Amino acid sequence: MASTGCTRYHPGMHRLACAALLVVAPASSTFAQSLVVSNVTLIDGTGALAVPGVSLVIEEGRFTAIGADVDPPSDASLIDGTGKFAIPGLMDMHVHLRGGVQALHGYLYSGVTAIYDAGNDPDVIFGLRERER
Repeated sequence: MASTGCTRYHPGMHRLACAALLVVAPASSTFAQSLVVSNVTLIDGTGALAVPGVSLVIEEGRFTAIGADVDPPSDASLIDGTGKFAIPGLMDMHVHLRGGVQALHGYLYSGVTAIYDAGNDPDVIFGLRERER
């Protein structure tokens, strides 16, 4: 059975596994056509048990299917995720951002996909956000 979405494990799963994407995706704004990371253990962040043997299908930088029985695109690059885990992106809701884009890359490298810096100059933060988009 093919999985066309993420509802098999949890309705919000399309936001899942950002950390896995950061590990396997290029560090540029362009993405490979299709990427499949197979046989990972999925931790969805809801408190549910970990699910082994899951495949993640990523097309144009977005998760298009997550499940045990997905049909990978014919042009997909394949990565064996055996022994690896996919988790939701982490959030750090209290940072004092210094270091510009390089600091943001450091957060991403560590699996942090969202940060909140309430004490910085808005022009600096909004300008940085625009440069990273």
